[in-house]
Amino acid sequence: MLEIIPVIDLMNSVAVSGKSGNRSEYTPLKTIYASSANPVEIASSLKLAGAKEMYIADLNFIERDGSHNINEINDVNRILPVIADIGVDNLNTFEFALKYAYKIIVATETLESIDELRKIFEKYPKERIIVSVDVKNNELLAKHMDIDLEGFKEVLHEIDPNEIILLDISSVGTEGGFNKELLQIFSDFKDKIILGGGITPDVDIDFPDYSRLVYALVLGGVIDQYVIDYARRHESIPAVDDFHFSDEDFEDFIRFAKTQEFDYRSSAKTLYDQMKKELVKDGLADAMKPELDAMEKALEMDKERFIRIKKDEIIPFIEEELATRYWFQEAGVIVRLRYDEQLKTALTKPLI
Repeated sequence: MLEIIPVIDLMNSVAVSGKSGNRSEYTPLKTIYASSANPVEIASSLKLAGAKEMYIADLNFIERDGSHNINEINDVNRILPVIADIGVDNLNTFEFALKYAYKIIVATETLESIDELRKIFEKYPKERIIVSVDVKNNELLAKHMDIDLEGFKEVLHEIDPNEIILLDISSVGTEGGFNKELLQIFSDFKDKIILGGGITPDVDIDFPDYSRLVYALVLGGVIDQYVIDYARRHESIPAVDDFHFSDEDFEDFIRFAKTQEFDYRSSAKTLYDQMKKELVKDGLADAMKPELDAMEKALEMDKERFIRIKKDEIIPFIEEELATRYWFQEAGVIVRLRYDEQLKTALTKPLI
């Protein structure tokens, strides 16, 4: 059975994402598994989703930039067993990492020498060690060793690790999947291989495109404040499988939202406002006033009317927050899956 190991990179205490190993361009991770880039929140959600272990790379430690994310790794390790990559270069670094995670990555990118790799395997059980064969542009990535892929294969035959990661750093974050050529080169170890580089989707499915209003309601805290207000007035809600935000409830939300201050302009209206500013700068606003006035009138929309138009977009977010508040995080995930059109589309596709 295929096992998927979730992976996150940590930088400055938060999960980050990037492409092709360009770490200077990494940004906070956006994921369906959490509302923030907090690694503990992500790990908790992944555990609920069935994850058995988790790979974490501490980019600060790997770069030796004077900071680290060891405490975050330790916190996650209490939730899910962590496979930690802190840029092990020698036996001492490996021993330090063992205090905070249940398996440690020894990667060719950072390894000081083959002798240090031998020392690690001589002193510690193979169950605690994963060797990562790092490749970039189809060549072994080994900053401190003069060795190629074929040479390192011989070393692997000698030390006989239990698990080997094949990681093509060039493909990280590109959704290109694993490197099939690299897998062929290391076919001798096929029963030990963990493929890195992510999963290529069998079917491409469009992500939902939410309106600016929904973002304003969620990020502006309007839905959060409404849920707090709702909870004050309702002692309980039905079990999550039976709970649905009714038309009457939505009318209640509209009454609440009308009392809140937030930017409810549509995306078109914000573009219009920006265009108008540019026309003023160019001295063209007066000459185009009739056209601009007509366009502005067409784009103006009452707050209540706009909320009603976007009812189907808004309700899932309210339901999820309410379910989480009354029945905790697992209930929120259940509601999220209820409205997950990507999942529904994927389930209609033939298995391969």
